[in-house]
Amino acid sequence: MTVFGQPTLHLQPNQNVYNPSHYAQIIEDSEKGLDLRRVASQEYLSKFAPAAREVLSFGYTTSAIWVKVSLINAKMEDAEFVLEVAYPLLENVDFFLTDARGNLTASGRSGTAVSRNSAVMDRNHTFRFSL
Repeated sequence: MTVFGQPTLHLQPNQNVYNPSHYAQIIEDSEKGLDLRRVASQEYLSKFAPAAREVLSFGYTTSAIWVKVSLINAKMEDAEFVLEVAYPLLENVDFFLTDARGNLTASGRSGTAVSRNSAVMDRNHTFRFSL
C-alpha cells in the first residue's frame, strides 16, 4: 500500500526491528514555526518529501525536522510498540501518533530536560505506543 507517494510500513507479527528510512517523508522547518496542526493539514501533506536515504541523518542543523511514517499493524490484535530514535545526541525528539482520520492518539517528548519520561531506560530517545 502507498500513502501520499510513500509505501506504508506494515508491522509484522514476527518482526521486532524495522528501518523506517524507506517509508519516511520529511519536512525541514528552518524557522521552527510549525506545529502538529499545520504539519498535518492538507496544505502541508504535499510538502513532505521522501527521505531517499538508507539512514535518516540530517547532519548538524538548527532546523526542526518533521518525519512522517505511515504504519499499519499487520498483527491480528492491537499490540504495543517502542519507537527508538537511535541517536542520543539529539537535543529533543517529539513523537506524535495520529489515526487514519488525523486524530492525535498518542504523543511524547524525549530530550535532555525530560529524559526521565522515556518509555524505556535507554540512552536513546524511546516512545511506547499501541497500534
